This record gives sequence, C-alpha cells and structure tokens, in this order.
Amino acid sequence: MMDSAALDRSGTLLVIEDSAALQMLYRMVLERAGFKVICAASAEESLKKFNQHNPAVVLLDLMLPDMDGMHLMQHILDSDPRTQVIVITADGSVDNAVAATRKGAHDFLVKPLGDMRLLASVKAASRAHRAKLLANNADGSELMSFSPQVFLGKSPATEPLREQVSALAQSNAPVFILGEGGTGKAVVARIIHDMSARSQNAFVSIDCSLHQAACIEAQLFCPKPGAKLAGAPETCAFMLANGGTLLIENPQDMPLDLQERLLKTLQRGHVMKPDGTPGHHFDIRLICSARDHPAEAVKAGQLNEDLYFQLCVIPLQVPPLRARREDIGDIAHHLTKTIAEQEKKHFTAIAPEVVALFAEMPWKGNLREMANILRHAIVLHTGPELTAAMLPGDSAMRRPNEPQHIEMPRATETPAPDLAGLTMAEIERRAVLAAIARHGGSIPRAARELDIAPSTLYRKRDAWLKDDA
Repeated sequence: MMDSAALDRSGTLLVIEDSAALQMLYRMVLERAGFKVICAASAEESLKKFNQHNPAVVLLDLMLPDMDGMHLMQHILDSDPRTQVIVITADGSVDNAVAATRKGAHDFLVKPLGDMRLLASVKAASRAHRAKLLANNADGSELMSFSPQVFLGKSPATEPLREQVSALAQSNAPVFILGEGGTGKAVVARIIHDMSARSQNAFVSIDCSLHQAACIEAQLFCPKPGAKLAGAPETCAFMLANGGTLLIENPQDMPLDLQERLLKTLQRGHVMKPDGTPGHHFDIRLICSARDHPAEAVKAGQLNEDLYFQLCVIPLQVPPLRARREDIGDIAHHLTKTIAEQEKKHFTAIAPEVVALFAEMPWKGNLREMANILRHAIVLHTGPELTAAMLPGDSAMRRPNEPQHIEMPRATETPAPDLAGLTMAEIERRAVLAAIARHGGSIPRAARELDIAPSTLYRKRDAWLKDDA
C-alpha cells in the first residue's frame, strides 16, 4: 500500500512568483481550496524551499530576477521527475510556455489568471502527482525502499541501530525514531514494519510538518462533514493502518488541541465518529519520528507531556550519513540502481573515484542530498558507469579543500583578451568555449569550473552549433 504521507503531498504547492501581491492572491485562492501553499520570490529561495518541503506541484513564473525560469524548471524536474510544474507567463510569451510543456511542464497559464482556471490546473496536477506515486509503488520502484542489509549497513555507527531494530521488530511497543533530516527515519520505520508480524498489513505515514491543522485532522481522524480539503481521505489513518503500522512524523508540529485528541484516541483504542459516538476499534503499531528529541519539544511547550510519555517508550537514533562512511558505497549503488530504473537508464556501476569522493563529503542533506546528486547525473547521462565527470558542477560536489570560487586574474597576470565591442552573448560564448577547451572538451568539468549545471552548457553548445551550421 502506498505511504499516505507521500500521497498527501499532492496537496502541497510551491508558488514561485516575485510579485508579493500575486503571491498573496494565489495563496488566498489555493488555501481556500484546501492546499498547503509555500511561497518563494526568487530561484535561490525556491530551490531551498523545494528541497525542504518536497512539494508535489510547483507554480512557476518564468520571469524571475535571478534565473531563467526554464532553467529553474529543469533543476526541479531533475531533482524529482514526479513533480508537476505549472508555468505562468505573460500574454506575449506564450511560445515560451508551450516550449516549457514540451520539456516536462504539466500545464501553462497566461496572466492574468482566473481563479477557476488556476484551481482546475492545480487540481489536475495534484491528481497527476498522486497517479505517478501510485504507479511507482505498483512496480516496486519507490526511491527509499531499502533492504535492511543495505540500509542498516555494516558500520560501527549503525551497530546499536541494527540490534535495536531486530529486537523491536518482534515487539508492539511504541517507537520514537530520532535523526537529522534525510537520514532515513521513515526507512527505519518501514524496515521495522517489514520485519514484524504485521508486514502483510498496511504501513501508513503522516508528516505533521507538511500540513495545516485541518489537513492533519483530516488525515488522522477524517474530515468533518461538509469540509472541502484537497486530497482528503475517506478513511482515517487509524483504520487504514489497522492491523499494520502507523508512522507519525514530527508530532510536535501538530496543534496542541489535536495532540490532546490523538492522546485520547490512542488511550481509547477507537476513533470517535463525527456525532461523538465510539467508532471501530483499531489495532496498530505506532511509530513516531522527529529531528530533535521530543523532551525538548515538551520543554518548549510544543508537545503535550502526556502524549510524550505515550509515544516515546523506546527511542532510536539514526546516525547521519557522514558518520557511517563504510556504508556510503552500498547506499550509493542502491540509489543509483533505483533511480536508473525510474529514469529508464542503463547504469550498472559506480566508479571508485565517485565512492571515494562521496566518502569525503559532509552530506548535510544526508540520503536526500545523495539521491538528488545521483538523479542529476543519471538524467543527463547514459551509463553504464557513473563517473565523477557526470556529477553536477555546483559547490556541493567540490572536495572540502577545493576553492569555492574562481580566482580573478591579478594585475600582474596576463590580461584578458580585449572584449571591447563584443556583445554580452559573444563574451559569454568565448568564456564558455574557453572553459570547455581547458578541460579537454569535458562539459561536466567545465560546468564545475563555471559553477553552472552541465545541462546549461550542453544546451548553449547545441544552440551555437546550430547557429554555425
């Protein structure tokens, strides 16, 4: 059964629009329809929020102050091809919007936007995202579906985790999994479920950090009569997970009144009906997860103390990727194989230089960061071996002791060629071709020097070759 948190992200949108007035207008229309809306005014801000919230639908204005909108769309689709991008354009730029749909956009809208057209497009994109998730689940290609042997690994840092998971799989005791973002807390929860006697029944997950109170309430207890919420389920999570496992991520982000209701529901063993009468009893294994220890959330007044004692019976700590260097090679091979299957690419190996480079990286984003880097390389290349030259050229892939910027020529060095009279496009072409030549024709290496995506250089080079033909 599909993880409900993944499906429920079909109600989460990222609006990328530099006009504060239009941001406010789009947010008002979409939130009224039950969507969770996150806004960004620039490409830099949008990429940070995309990585943080992993939205299902992105509403993207093609005219941004710091990056070409088409380029940004490619970044987003490279990171997660399941994302549904709706591009917005002015009346005079419809050709650009049509080109965007050919390159992977779900739909395009022309300003000024009508409320009905906006909602119809967003709802269709949300449904398309849910359909893609279900299709991925049906063929077994979910990205973070690890075997216990690969994920729990062999490093000393994961030895306590391996022992605890093995013991907890035979128990029904509530578990609270702790770890940095992207370390795989949900993966550990799924492994515990799969190793338990409940493995033939459902595994259901809800992330309270992704939703507004009404959406959390709808997921856990089902929507109130007459409520209109995007993607709201017909059956509550407790009944969906009946006989199986319910994972509640970040319970400290749930409003306190819902925390009280959750506590009473767990104590009673049944969900109250809308009319206040007892509903069906449920039998679940409860697992929770969070980045920080829930005791800190209790001190900060974010988590009900009685609920804390109900949830945090056995704490588990998932170490960050940088603490388990011995496992990085196996994890990278697994992610490469899975992503290649999703992208219908033929990658069968990873070069030793890539494994060595990965072992040195700080991995602030942990598994999520590694998956994004690998997807970027796999989407743009054909295999069969993933090499260092294929890796993206941004600063995240530089070795720790490598400069984070390109040194400007000093006054005593040979001056640059005279650029007077050249257009900006001609200057750009000269600089790019010179960088490619310095690296023996390797576009990925030139891209790393110029600190831009290889796809940008391939696109520019192809355009220049066409112009010269």
